[in-house]
Amino acid sequence: MRNLWLWIIVLFWGGVIYYFGGAGFGRAKTQALIDRFRKNPAIWNFLDRHHGKFRAAFHYFEFGLCFFILYLAVTAGSLEWSYLRGLGVWLVTGILAFLDELHQKRTGGRCFRRIDLFHSLLGDTLVMLLVFLGNL
Repeated sequence: MRNLWLWIIVLFWGGVIYYFGGAGFGRAKTQALIDRFRKNPAIWNFLDRHHGKFRAAFHYFEFGLCFFILYLAVTAGSLEWSYLRGLGVWLVTGILAFLDELHQKRTGGRCFRRIDLFHSLLGDTLVMLLVFLGNL
């Protein structure tokens, strides 16, 4: 039963990634959200200056967490390292990151950005490394 919940969480997180890959979360739309803080120059300057860093961090987070949950689902909730499963999950999350960028390209106002794909791959690689190092 525990493994079923992990797979449900994997599907839910995949839906979250798909949702945030839509046109409503492009650079222009998130900039519009930041511009709501123009009345407070200190907050607006900070958010405007670091906008790209927040967007990159979200790629790390969404695909790092994707790797983690999918790895837990594949190993039935165990964090014991398996080279075959770890590589398999890394490949699947990498393919999902590529498909996320393709999805963004097909929605209005978004495009396929190689740097975003790089951030996504780096996010799942870092989490894979943490799982691996946690077993040493």
